[in-house]
Amino acid sequence: FRIGVGTGEIHQVRISNIAIAKAGRMISFCTSWEGIGNAQIEEVSFCNISAHNVLSVIKFITEIGSVRNILLENLNVKTKGGFFITPKSKGAVSDIVFRNLNVELYQKQVPEEKNLINLSNTDRVTFDSVNLICKKEDWENLIHSESNTDLTINNCNF
Repeated sequence: FRIGVGTGEIHQVRISNIAIAKAGRMISFCTSWEGIGNAQIEEVSFCNISAHNVLSVIKFITEIGSVRNILLENLNVKTKGGFFITPKSKGAVSDIVFRNLNVELYQKQVPEEKNLINLSNTDRVTFDSVNLICKKEDWENLIHSESNTDLTINNCNF
C-alpha cells in the first residue's frame, strides 16, 4: 500500500482484515516525491493483516508534508527488510503506534542494511507488544534511534 504523493489531505483511512501474498514495501507513506507535493496524512490504521514475502514492513518518505496519528495493530508479517521511519528536515512524522505485531525477518534482502528498525526525527512513536524474529548477528543494531522525541517501547521482544 502506498498512501500519499501529491498535495492535499488524506485522513480517516482504515484498512483491515486482509492478506498480502507478495509486496515490495508492505506500507509506504509518501508525502512528496523529489520535492514535489506536500500531502498531509493523518488518522490512518492498518489492522488485522497477514503478509508474506514482503521486502520491507514500512517506510515513510516525507521530504515535506506530515504523517501523524498512524496505528498498525495485529499484524503478522514475514519480510526481507525492516522499518524505515526517517523523515527529512522539512517532513514531520508523529504519533505512530505499532501494537501486537509479529514480524519474522526470514532473509535479509540488502546486505548493507545495518539496522532492522530505523527511527530518526520523529515525535511520539510507540512499540507495544512487538515480537521480532530474526538472526540478530545479521544486524549491527536491531533499533537505531536518532533525534526522536518520546520513543516508547513496552512488552517487546527484539
